[in-house]
Amino acid sequence: MVIDRPTSDRGQLVLIGAISLAFILLGVVIVFNSVQYTETIDSGGASDDISEIRTIESEIQTNLDTLSENESINDGTVEYYIKEEYAPQKAAEGPIHISYVQSSYAPGSPDTFKINITTTEITVTKEIEVDT
Repeated sequence: MVIDRPTSDRGQLVLIGAISLAFILLGVVIVFNSVQYTETIDSGGASDDISEIRTIESEIQTNLDTLSENESINDGTVEYYIKEEYAPQKAAEGPIHISYVQSSYAPGSPDTFKINITTTEITVTKEIEVDT
């Protein structure tokens, strides 16, 4: 005796399985994409800030060396330069704050000036040596 089985049930099951698999794969791709995008955004800010801090340190070092060649520099001179000339210029370029902290003098060694540099991601205190 031969029994006829409906064959359309298998086709519907395969179709539902394929659609389910497609949605699962699409969800996995979206999750991995968003994780990768987040990692890219997060890591980019800090490295950009570090590069900016190195540039600022180099510019201040060069400008203070030039200033010390023309005149003797002291706390007041460096503080005025940072607060009135350099910091406003950099603040106009982007979200950054530069402030003068202190200086130290030792006979026979370069004068050392400490400055704080704050970006959107990090705050760094840098020591800049100036030969007088």
